[in-house]
Amino acid sequence: MGRHGVHSPFVYNLLEKVIYIKSPKIQKSFTLGKQKEFHLYLRLLLHFKPKTIWLNRSNIYFEELINQYKKNNTSSDCYTSISSSPPAETDFYFFNQATKQQIDSFISQKNIIKEDATVIFLPLHASKIQLQNWEEFISSDLVTISLDFYNFGLVFFQKGKAKQDYIIKYF
Repeated sequence: MGRHGVHSPFVYNLLEKVIYIKSPKIQKSFTLGKQKEFHLYLRLLLHFKPKTIWLNRSNIYFEELINQYKKNNTSSDCYTSISSSPPAETDFYFFNQATKQQIDSFISQKNIIKEDATVIFLPLHASKIQLQNWEEFISSDLVTISLDFYNFGLVFFQKGKAKQDYIIKYF
């Protein structure tokens, strides 16, 4: 589904203003697919301006992404946590190859998940296990909006909204 089949104003605006726009080139070079994702993740960070970012695991790719975000986001400080469980008041979560145990632990901590938090879940369709973990994650009552981009997913927790799951054409 493209942006025109989306009925949610929130999702439509996100697609129009963040997902489908072109990014300026960043000095660090990655493979073509990774570079496109890198730019998209950076646009998402710059759009939502999180103060606390949590990663369940890190690598050079995510470290560079966070560094680029901190360089481009001069409006506030940003704290980054790489650990088995996220700190309270986290705004932005990166689940990179999340395990079932990490997902279960995250969902069980529903009292610390902020309503305006964003989750990037990746890789999505890389394996049956990852896809099962994604499906379990978005089936939680906490999740109100999920966007499946095939390579990765986005999740939002907007209380009071009807549950909406979208498959979005991007790559």
